[in-house]
Order: sequence, then C-alpha cells, then structure tokens
Amino acid sequence: MLSSKESGLEVTDWSLDGRFLLYEIKRRGTYDMLVLPLQPDGKSQGLLETPAEEIQGQFSPDVRWIAYTSNESGSPEVYVRAFPDAGARWQVSVRGGAQPRWRRDGKELFYLALDGRLMSVPVSTTPTTIETDNPRVLFDTGIRGGFTDRRNQYLVTKDGQRFLVNRSDEDENSAPLTVVMNWEAARRN
Repeated sequence: MLSSKESGLEVTDWSLDGRFLLYEIKRRGTYDMLVLPLQPDGKSQGLLETPAEEIQGQFSPDVRWIAYTSNESGSPEVYVRAFPDAGARWQVSVRGGAQPRWRRDGKELFYLALDGRLMSVPVSTTPTTIETDNPRVLFDTGIRGGFTDRRNQYLVTKDGQRFLVNRSDEDENSAPLTVVMNWEAARRN
C-alpha cells in the first residue's frame, strides 16, 4: 500500500532467477529504486534513495549488478551498481543516456543516447568490480526527445544482434515500424 507521500509505483525488472522484483516509486517529487525479495516473508528494501531520480533499473543476467538511469549529474546518465550491496557505482553513458538493457550473457550493455542513437558498451566483471569500454553507436533509432520518462522504447534479443524499436505517433517524423536486420553489416559499409 502506498502512503500519501508516495505515488507512481512501477516494476522495472524481474530477476532471471525469479527471486527479486526491482521497482521505482515516486517520493517527495523524485523516483527512488526499491527491491522486493519474492519469498513469503519478503519485505521491500530501499536500494537507491537519493535526492536524484533513479529510474529504469535492470538486473544483470547473473543478478549481481543493476543498471539504471539517474539524473544526479544534472542530466540523465546510465550507471551500474553492485547488487545487493549497492556501494560503488560506475557511470556507463557518455553525454547522457537512458533505458539500459543487458545482453543475456551480461557482457554487453545497451542504452539510448539522448539524441536517440542506440549505444553499446562492452562489459567485463569480477565478483567486486565492473569494467566498461567506451560506448559505441550501433544505429539511430529515430526516437526523438522525451524518452527518459517513457518505458521500453526498445528490446534486444538474447544474443544482442537484433532490436525492436518502439516509436510512438508523438515522435517527430514518425514512420511505420521499421525492423532493422543485418545492421552490423550495414554499419561496416
């Protein structure tokens, strides 16, 4: 049950092992991220509760990391934190980003840059640290503006080779749904 100071509860991810729900809730005008253990006596636990907004959280496939969007720097950026101990954080995006998604093997993270380009970041982890390489552009999604407050503007296949992009009628210059196939070969030309 939400208190009178809470609103906008939205589940953002369910861990692949089925043990946790990750959700965001609006408190005092900003969103915080919480986790709910899915066990009979499970109680919600605050994960990221700061004056900034923490939204669009996603568990890594091994459930050791959480990627999310935060505006703590003044603009939306993608970060990664360890789970369940949310100590150190690593910024993944460069010059803004939102809507992080993991490749199923956890070795790549995708996000939308603020100009609508889909970005890819190679990831390597140890039990206590995460290392990311420089983000690289995959393709322009055609999504323009306002997607930091939207959900699920794209989906990625398990192998990270195909994407389904959701562009709304509100997007500037919207066109029918376009499925991009063999995008990696086109990028090389």
